[in-house]
Amino acid sequence: RKHAHSCRVMLSEVGLGNASVLTLDYEAAKKHYGSALDVSGRLRDDDETRAWKARALEGRGQCEFDLNEAKKWYAKAQDIVSELVAHDSTDTRWRALESDLEYREGYAFRQLNEYGDSRRYLEKASQDAQDLCTRDCPTALDANGPLADPRNNKENREWSLLLLQAWRGEADLHLDMQETDVAEGLLKRAERVGKEITAAEPQWVRA
Repeated sequence: RKHAHSCRVMLSEVGLGNASVLTLDYEAAKKHYGSALDVSGRLRDDDETRAWKARALEGRGQCEFDLNEAKKWYAKAQDIVSELVAHDSTDTRWRALESDLEYREGYAFRQLNEYGDSRRYLEKASQDAQDLCTRDCPTALDANGPLADPRNNKENREWSLLLLQAWRGEADLHLDMQETDVAEGLLKRAERVGKEITAAEPQWVRA
């Protein structure tokens, strides 16, 4: 019972941290993520706990204005996620977390003008998200095909949101590098995905 309560506290703190990031209240977010990390040290070291610890570390990185510091937090989260994926590469939760984290890392490297590393992370984020999107429906990303498998719409749209995020990140990188044609191609693909997500989940427009 104590373990279950601590798990709920950890999940709640991560959720509150995420909400604080959305409102740009980074000091509050730091406290919530810090509390989640404190609780994680008192829980069983299972995959679920480690995944939430990785989410807290990722969130903590988003609170840093110093991107070199942010990268340190992301690296800690990446170590955990890489082990989770290595342990079970078929678990879509870990693959989705991996794509989101790779995007954060790629964004940080881009802001630091470290374009080689940025490209590596953003392309991996994009590939991981594409693999998820086509997992149940191989034609999901075809130009005239359905975006999501109706058997699992919400989860597929969450994966599509990760893909939209990664493609936009890649496009911004190519614009920085004066590769306009490549950026335009990515933005057109992202636009289609964005329209379908917005039509299905209007409340996600902010994302």
